[in-house]
Amino acid sequence: MKKTVALILAAMMLLCAAAASADALFAPKNRSDLAGLPALPSGIPECKVKHDEKTNTYTVTVSENPVWACANLWYNGKGNVDGITFNGNTASFKGTKAQIGLWWIGGPYSSSDGEYLNWWMQKGEEEGQFADEEAALAFGAEEYPGYDSYKLEEIYRWDVNVNEYDADGNWVGYIGGYYWADPADYGYDQAAFEAAALAEYQAMYPDKILRCNDFASVLRAWKLLGISNRTWMAYAGDDALLIGYQNMNVWYTRGGIPTRVTVNMNEDPFQTGKKLSSASVTYMRDGKYSGHWYVSNVEVSYADDPVAKVSVDYNDTMAGSWLRYSVTLSSGGTLNYTR
Repeated sequence: MKKTVALILAAMMLLCAAAASADALFAPKNRSDLAGLPALPSGIPECKVKHDEKTNTYTVTVSENPVWACANLWYNGKGNVDGITFNGNTASFKGTKAQIGLWWIGGPYSSSDGEYLNWWMQKGEEEGQFADEEAALAFGAEEYPGYDSYKLEEIYRWDVNVNEYDADGNWVGYIGGYYWADPADYGYDQAAFEAAALAEYQAMYPDKILRCNDFASVLRAWKLLGISNRTWMAYAGDDALLIGYQNMNVWYTRGGIPTRVTVNMNEDPFQTGKKLSSASVTYMRDGKYSGHWYVSNVEVSYADDPVAKVSVDYNDTMAGSWLRYSVTLSSGGTLNYTR
């Protein structure tokens, strides 16, 4: 009893500290700093799928005997087929070709994720534009209710004028320019941007002396982000079969192509020093037919600690940086953090 009370008090103290810093409970690591991640198994079990449209029967054959399986397929008024039984490495079950677009996996498996609104809002004083951040955020909350929080990302665009000069360096007149250019198109290199503008106009006016002037980086718009921190037992996407093997779970498309693999671990990849209860890493394929796999999630549960579980998501387009993470407390409740 004393131990339980101590854990609860410790969790409450940590929770208060977390209000000031997310690191008070758990400090996520980038992929390059994780320890002991198992390599993606080279022997992901193969899966062959056949569907009889007349009888609405699926026949699934895998190269390794499964432990359990379920499917994201519509049949008999339900959006799932749970508890699929394999006879060795083959199973037959009823299901149409239609998917509801969401996973229902009928077990203790869940995904904590952020649902994002992504909407561009032009800055300005005209009708339909937004002059300041306060107005833009107010519009987001009113027009797109239901999100837990909103934030704005500034969208900058580059401008430059191209002018004509005489042989003595005197200004002759305005020729043209590049406006509303995306800095990313030029690698955020101002010199490359100006050189491209100058080259285009020099090709049109080869006999004129031209220069780039009046470069400006202008806040043109905001990108409104609406963020929801929820936990649900579902995934969106093309995945149709979820099959559990001895040491891994594999998601397949209706054509039997593996898209995600979750592998169990025996050590804490975050090296927190806490007592490990369980750990897993999920690999995701970048594109249905691409051979490129990357770490998309790492989840760890701890024993006898105020922190019961942590789950960290990664995005392959962010150079291995963590994207979001959640901390589940032993005393109850989950804290969610997003970059």
